[in-house]
Amino acid sequence: MNQTNNYNNRKNINTKNIPISETKTVKIWWKKFTLTASLKNGKKALKGKKISFKFKGKTYSAKTNSKGLAKATIKRKVIKQLKRGKSYKVSIVYLKNTITRTVKVKR
Repeated sequence: MNQTNNYNNRKNINTKNIPISETKTVKIWWKKFTLTASLKNGKKALKGKKISFKFKGKTYSAKTNSKGLAKATIKRKVIKQLKRGKSYKVSIVYLKNTITRTVKVKR
């Protein structure tokens, strides 16, 4: 994965820039929860980059901060639609790189 891709003929993007995230656990009574992903090139954080989170058919966008973290907040209205004991997939997209993680709903 140390290859470089030419993106829109203006900048070489290293394919090592894949977002990193963890599995998230949510309790059904929470008012909100936050999906997070970090974007780094080696040890250097990439700031100002757009990352998309796809959860339950809706896309949430966030930009990375100076530490390379992007955060998207899921509101109570969406949490109320989740079923207890079930897992839901979250797709995290940066450019053409996609990773899939899960959100587990606890009782």
